Amino acid sequence: MSREKSLSGQLHSRLSEAIVAIKAYSSHEHLYPEQEYLRRKLDFSALLVPYLNLTLSALRMPAEQIKMLADTEISEEEKWAIFEPFRGGLFNTDYFLNIQIVARDLYGINDLNADTYQQLGVAMRTVQKPGHYQEVFKKSRLEYALVDYDISNVDVNEYDQNCFGLVYRVQNEWLGRNHYEKTGVTTIDQVFDAIDGHIAKLAESGLKGIKLAMAAGGMIPLSFKKWTKAEAEASFNKLMSTENISIDAIDKIRPFVDSVIFRFVQNTVEHNLILQVHTAMQSYSAGEPYLLKGLIDAFPEAKIDLFHAGYPYDGQLAVLSMFFGNVYPDLCWMGHVSKALTKRILSEWLEMVPVGKILANGSDMIFIDNVYAYQKVAREIIVEVLEGKVLAGRYTEDEAIRIAKMILRKNLQNMLA
Repeated sequence: MSREKSLSGQLHSRLSEAIVAIKAYSSHEHLYPEQEYLRRKLDFSALLVPYLNLTLSALRMPAEQIKMLADTEISEEEKWAIFEPFRGGLFNTDYFLNIQIVARDLYGINDLNADTYQQLGVAMRTVQKPGHYQEVFKKSRLEYALVDYDISNVDVNEYDQNCFGLVYRVQNEWLGRNHYEKTGVTTIDQVFDAIDGHIAKLAESGLKGIKLAMAAGGMIPLSFKKWTKAEAEASFNKLMSTENISIDAIDKIRPFVDSVIFRFVQNTVEHNLILQVHTAMQSYSAGEPYLLKGLIDAFPEAKIDLFHAGYPYDGQLAVLSMFFGNVYPDLCWMGHVSKALTKRILSEWLEMVPVGKILANGSDMIFIDNVYAYQKVAREIIVEVLEGKVLAGRYTEDEAIRIAKMILRKNLQNMLA
């Protein structure tokens, strides 16, 4: 072995040891409460939801079969019979790799296949006891996570708020006629009062953030802008007086929609909450980060966390983060999508964006075991990117470790302060 390779290997080992030891924060999870985890009937299929199921859809698995994989009343034998014919078409993906990491590291099973899926199910059910969440957090060196999980219909006390910060996802009901007819709301002022009251109540219970996910599926473009109160009122009146204005026809009531969104964002400022925004990925062009320019300009004091690297518009997200103090670029979910892609994006961001803004960990997962695999991959990505920067002479080893601590922990910690 050459001296250069030996030195590189030693650097990799030192960086890995230091970065694995960091007690990380996660910016984005969908974890249901542990009490719900304890009630569920577990088998290998719990590890597939939701993102490997998307890959199965891309392989043309019928929607009814995908639904069956998530059905706890279907036996694991039936589920495997559905899944196995597609395994060979997706084993190459990083989604499947992360499931393999769970099987190997948490349950001692080297490969999820026809001979091991039942063994994995037994192992998962064996550890399905109170305290499993804490055990996974411990193995993951994860200290705190922000969770988006339908908190309007869940007792927030089911989450240990020493470990979990809750995020409210703005529901489409706030944009539809039925909600206001049911609640007796008839004016735009009453709409705003309802929003303020809802968030104030959640804030009293420890709310940490508000999430906008309207662009997901390409539904509502992120081009929110400021309208006058009169324009918002007229748009609201149109909504309430016109039959069959659906979310698909949102442009017909855009002043009202944008005014509702702005009111929620104003609440993040007033209650010192993080604003999280789903950008790009399956929101397509509706989720381009540049579309948020009007909202970014309108709320300079907000803390705007832009999810999923904005991919495939990660360059747009980087530029916004360079020039606007209220924008924070977030790599959450991307390690599941592609390790190579995420390394490329992080490497570029470290040369463009102030390091005190970058967020690098968040699995975007529902099932607790998947969180372990994600943080492991996220740390590997950070080690490999920073190792390259150190070898290129861009950072010292100490600087690389300091960067890792910032993007895995301190930056989100500061946003929550």
